[in-house]
Amino acid sequence: MINSESSLNTNTIYRYYSANDPSQRYVDGFDNYLFYTKTKNENKALLESGINPIAGKFNDNRVPAILLHSNPIKAGTEDTPWQDIIDADNGYVKYFGDNKSNSFDSNTPRNKKLIEQYNIQNQFDVNKRKLASPIIIFENITVNGVSKGYKKFIGYGIISKVQYITQFDSETNKYFPNYVFDIILLNLDNEQFDWKWISDRRNNTLNIDQTLNNAPNSWKKWLKKSNYSFTDIQRKVYKSSIILPKNQKTKYDKTIKDIYDYYLEPSAKYNFQFLAAFVTEKIINDNGGNYKFEWITPKGLDSGVGFVGKISIGKGFSLTNIVVIGQAKHIKIENNISAIDLARTVARLKRGWIGSFVTTGTFSESAQKEMIGDKYPILLINGETISEIVKNYMFTEGFKKTSEFLNNLDNEYKEKISSNRPEQLFI
Repeated sequence: MINSESSLNTNTIYRYYSANDPSQRYVDGFDNYLFYTKTKNENKALLESGINPIAGKFNDNRVPAILLHSNPIKAGTEDTPWQDIIDADNGYVKYFGDNKSNSFDSNTPRNKKLIEQYNIQNQFDVNKRKLASPIIIFENITVNGVSKGYKKFIGYGIISKVQYITQFDSETNKYFPNYVFDIILLNLDNEQFDWKWISDRRNNTLNIDQTLNNAPNSWKKWLKKSNYSFTDIQRKVYKSSIILPKNQKTKYDKTIKDIYDYYLEPSAKYNFQFLAAFVTEKIINDNGGNYKFEWITPKGLDSGVGFVGKISIGKGFSLTNIVVIGQAKHIKIENNISAIDLARTVARLKRGWIGSFVTTGTFSESAQKEMIGDKYPILLINGETISEIVKNYMFTEGFKKTSEFLNNLDNEYKEKISSNRPEQLFI
């Protein structure tokens, strides 16, 4: 259990002044930054510069932490002629070093500290990586028109990339060298960062292994895995794009039930692929796309691809096609498509292709998270969406019953079957 008196909370604004009393929990109605970052018998963890290494003398030469302070309010001025990029929801920060236009030496003492940490964090030997410093990030915030003394806690992470760059200061009209640091933000348990970990790292009576007791789980996992995979430790925020299965239930219950029942017989079940292709075409074209359905894959040969189409862009010599591969799953309305179900279609995607996964059921949270997290270009079409499109089409075309519309669709089904491969769309 994290001690609330030593934990920083993500996206929380803290009152900051170097002269504040660390024993006071609140200042001017805000949480006092120095209260939550205090370490007994040690100096204050200040944010007076952009890059703030916490000092100390240790047998293993570790740096307890490096605090980064991003100030978007000063962006574009002579003091800060650049703009840091903070995308906390996707676990990414691009932080520009602290050289300025009046200097041609990019190797400032603080830039060198970050480069040193990058080299340590990218060591293959886990015992060497243990000595790495967490990079802790704060952002300056304006509150009620006041632009000083308010810091928002963004999170913590490791440096994934260092790049030497040339910058331009529009105020001084000068070019100057600098470094830019790509930082991966790591997950935090309960969105809290326990400062007890940093206090332990400042304690020279504890060896580096003993300081791991209060480290975040994501840090411990990173030590084991190094920088080769961030899939399960990089911070990701899934907002309204994640819809719980219970909230995907169709408002056209009778329509989707009729569709499910129509394809229930084993002899008819595979025909659902054609309805899936029809719905995909309607969704893309009704929203400004130029999609053309091409064929249905023969039964037993789909291997994750049930139907194929293409989106055409340009014309004449400038024409190019985007392949769309689709899969359809006729399942019970109350059942979910899992991440594993999506895997077969994902595995068939090639560079520049997109996918469409159509089901009479819903998509689980895990399936949606994996698709968003890994940025798979796949349309997720659930039972509610099928019902809505079918209902609207039936009204427009004058079909009275769902079965009547589906029978009409089935009359074309056999003509659409082909053993062609998606690659042939480029021939």
